[in-house]
Amino acid sequence: SNNAWRASLADQKSAPMDSARLFQALEEAAKETFEPIATSFEKQVRVGSGEVKDPAQIFKQIVDGEHGQVHICAKVDFLGEVTGQVILRCTAHGALDISRGLLMMDAGEAIQIDEVEDALAECANIIGGLMKTKALDPHGSYKLGLPEIFRLPHDNEGVHGGSLLYQIKQGIISVEIWRLPGADGTGRAAA
Repeated sequence: SNNAWRASLADQKSAPMDSARLFQALEEAAKETFEPIATSFEKQVRVGSGEVKDPAQIFKQIVDGEHGQVHICAKVDFLGEVTGQVILRCTAHGALDISRGLLMMDAGEAIQIDEVEDALAECANIIGGLMKTKALDPHGSYKLGLPEIFRLPHDNEGVHGGSLLYQIKQGIISVEIWRLPGADGTGRAAA
């Protein structure tokens, strides 16, 4: 009946957004974001929630040495029943690959650093937006922050909720979810 359907919807809406569901939403949003970009991923590694404490370890899962150094990060915060961040971390070559793909440029075409930063910020924003509309909003009211760029490796606060690593021809990118304590300071989102 209609009432049973409404009750089921209310139960679903009140159900907590756990790390596994957040990570699944991140994976779907990343796939949808990267599919139209003509970037060929040679290898993908999925690093689940709780497997990594130090963000530098994320890159060591896939490659060693200089190719694993983070050169640029883009971050988008989300705030609601669950509070956290979507972070896109890239090596220099990974940042160039993603940016050229998003801007529909040829592999050898010159690209300025501000164009790279804008493209990475937009990419993080697209992933955050897809997560918000498809996974978070059905469970409450959420807001997205403005994308931010970090040049140096960025230390995260909060709990690592999972990472997707992509090895491209020359570079590496990771898309990560981090959970932060709740907006009311209770820390319930980090559970």
